[in-house]
Amino acid sequence: MHDASFLSETLIFLIAAVVVAPVFQRLRSSLVLGYLVAGVIIGPGVLSLISGSKQVHNIAELGVVFLLFTIGLELSVDRLKVIRNQIFGVGTAQVVVTSVIIALIAWSVGFTPQTAVIIGGGLALSSTAVVLQLLSERGELASRRGRLTFAILLLQDLAVVPLLALVPAFAGEGDDTITALLWTLGKALLLLAGVAVFGRFVVRPLFRAVAVGRSSELFAAVTLAVLLGMAWLTGTFGLSLAIGGFLAGLLLAETEYRHQVAADIQPFRGLLLGLFFMTVGISLDLGIIFENTLLVLGLLVGLIVLKTLITMVLCRISGVSTAVSLNTALVLGQAGEFGFVLFALAGGFGLLEAREATILSAVIALSMALTPGLAFLGNRLHKRLEANLAEKKEDMRSESADLKDHVIIAGFGRVGQSVVKTLSAAGIPYVAVEFEPTRVAEARAQGLSVYYGDASRVEVLEALGADRARAAVIILDNATAAERVVNLLHRRFPNLNIYVRARDNAHKRRLTAAGASGIVQETYELSLHLGETVLRGYGTPDEQIQEIIRDHRADDYALLSDVILPVTVEKDGTEKT
Repeated sequence: MHDASFLSETLIFLIAAVVVAPVFQRLRSSLVLGYLVAGVIIGPGVLSLISGSKQVHNIAELGVVFLLFTIGLELSVDRLKVIRNQIFGVGTAQVVVTSVIIALIAWSVGFTPQTAVIIGGGLALSSTAVVLQLLSERGELASRRGRLTFAILLLQDLAVVPLLALVPAFAGEGDDTITALLWTLGKALLLLAGVAVFGRFVVRPLFRAVAVGRSSELFAAVTLAVLLGMAWLTGTFGLSLAIGGFLAGLLLAETEYRHQVAADIQPFRGLLLGLFFMTVGISLDLGIIFENTLLVLGLLVGLIVLKTLITMVLCRISGVSTAVSLNTALVLGQAGEFGFVLFALAGGFGLLEAREATILSAVIALSMALTPGLAFLGNRLHKRLEANLAEKKEDMRSESADLKDHVIIAGFGRVGQSVVKTLSAAGIPYVAVEFEPTRVAEARAQGLSVYYGDASRVEVLEALGADRARAAVIILDNATAAERVVNLLHRRFPNLNIYVRARDNAHKRRLTAAGASGIVQETYELSLHLGETVLRGYGTPDEQIQEIIRDHRADDYALLSDVILPVTVEKDGTEKT
């Protein structure tokens, strides 16, 4: 007879995920919280459907490996360059200062120095999954707060790697701890050097050969082999499996295959990571939590207040406005999913007792659950602090001080807002200027990088960082004002790409003479889009549709210029075109 117990447990996990995930998606809450709740429900504390077998825990650990792999994939040089000052400035300061203060508090109440460091590091980290989901839903990833928040989260994710390496080193006793730390650091550096050589001479040629064969199954298999092989290697060296996932991500981050790799790995990552968080929920002892309710709530409030104050002060020191600093600090006030990883690992090595790990995990879960409320509070306070636009020029300079190769948007009407959403989806930084104060106030209340000002004034453009920008998009209703702004930008910032909309051919010729780099004729493009929609509805082949559109766009929309002009009737009854 075959032992089907493992299969039955796996089936229970999958059913729980299928039932809980849609509920939390409908509530617009984080799936991480959904998986934790599912784990609690099927665990010994409620339904006792799962006991948490060793095999399930081993598979669940792969979810963390995949998560660290995707983090490594994101660390391309180009991406780091854009926000490098924030990453290695306020991001590093936030992790170090918060970790040290929490560690000192933990040490003062009786924890060993080693355990206190792990607690401090685990609680200093915020939830990348929850926060980025919130910012993405609100289209704020490319805003000032979005860029700053992402930079801090990225540094926190990087900090997980050394923290994971510290846990087995800290498991030593007495003077052996220092030796273990040095030995762990040496192994990590040796592995990093080996990864660089291996990636250059083995991995890239291997992926190139596989890509030539155009087999998606083989490509995914090679990706999994590299990922799991690197995890096995770091495990063999006595390091965390998750560090192997991170190193595998670094291997592929600078290759031309990283986007396809990320797409292939996404289903495995989501499923295994959900399994991991459900195992965390299973391990939460509800009896311990209820017995220590006041302690859990006290730690929860203290953690959020402490992290919010530290992050806000550090943001203000770095030159960020009070409104953005407070908003950013509140949305990062929770602890994150990597705290579960660290505390589970520390428990496995005997650095944390089961009761301590359960209480800390409960604090993390509750803080994550409060994140939407903290974000809402941050937006409300942001709105009040930004109500006075008297310091608009100084705010603009602060907003664009860390920007380079960003996009300046002049005009924040319907078209301008659509452009902002497109840029935000691509993670491209922007700053917008608008002359309608009500519209500006509403945008600022949502945390968007929109400021009150006249785009035709050179000092406003300088405050927006036009000398460091890559492009400007002019979307003004007044045709004369648009020409004036284009002319000013072209004369003062000749290297800037200027994109603008034109009403007709005459307007386009004037904008071209003023120095526009790219021009979209709104009337013609709208007619082409409508025609394309009709042709597609009739079943016209896509190739034929695109050929027709290319022909109509050629020679300055020549085919569309020969149209029947409208007929008007004069007072004497005669018709005039």
